[in-house]
Amino acid sequence: MATNSTKNTKGNRRVVTATYPPFTTVFKIPDNLDLEDKSVVKSWRVKYNQLYINFVSGMTGVIEPYWDACDEANHKSPEDYRIEDAEEVGMCVDDDYPEDEDCCSACEPNCPLKLGES
Repeated sequence: MATNSTKNTKGNRRVVTATYPPFTTVFKIPDNLDLEDKSVVKSWRVKYNQLYINFVSGMTGVIEPYWDACDEANHKSPEDYRIEDAEEVGMCVDDDYPEDEDCCSACEPNCPLKLGES
C-alpha cells in the first residue's frame, strides 16, 4: 500500500505521468529518488516525451518512457505531468518493478544517488 510520500521505494512505487491528450505516457522514477526533494533534485520536467531530472550536483538524467501511448514522436510539451502512485495508473508493481532500479542510465556511473552512498 502506497503512502503520501513522493519518494519511489519498494512498497511505495511512484511514476511520472505525462498527458498528451488523449494519450498518457508513464515514466518510472529511479529507486530511492524523491523528485520533490530539493536537496537532491533541482528541478524536473517532461519535454519531447522524455523525463528530465536536473540534480543539484549539476548532472542531468534523461529517462525514456516506460509506457509510451503517444502515436507521434514530436510531442513537445505535455498538457500536464505529475507524480502518481504506480498502482493507481495500472502498473503491477511485482511485474513492472521486478528488481530495484538504481538510476537513470543517462547519468551512470556518476549517478548523484549512488555518489551519496558510503
